[in-house]
Amino acid sequence: MKIVLIYVGTRGDMEPFIALGEMLKENGHDVTCAFPEQFRKLALKQKEANLELLFRQRELIDGVQPDRVIYNGKAVYPVIWGLQNKGKTIFVSPVPYVHYVKGHSHVAFNNDFGGPVNKLTFSLAYSGMVTTVRLSNK
Repeated sequence: MKIVLIYVGTRGDMEPFIALGEMLKENGHDVTCAFPEQFRKLALKQKEANLELLFRQRELIDGVQPDRVIYNGKAVYPVIWGLQNKGKTIFVSPVPYVHYVKGHSHVAFNNDFGGPVNKLTFSLAYSGMVTTVRLSNK
């Protein structure tokens, strides 16, 4: 399929769309992204910056050898570490609706689209996170 992803907003809100686009491409789809121009340079540098953050988080955790890691949604390495250290990570989010709540879409979509579509927004956000973790784990 040919798919167009159109997004206007902040970088943090756009990143799930980038992850979704990468996932769709990996599954053989022809994906075209329409994002604000200011993100073109950022997208080119973002992979390198994310990789550096990932390695720094790993070095810190390996050095400290903590009993628990408490992290937010922008930190990826604790998710990977948590898969190998079950029960030792705690995800904390100051953002409401990062898990399904009846009558609400995921906070990134900021609207009430009705039951089935609201649930879909959580699936899309979760899919973006899973893709990011898989790519980071490589």
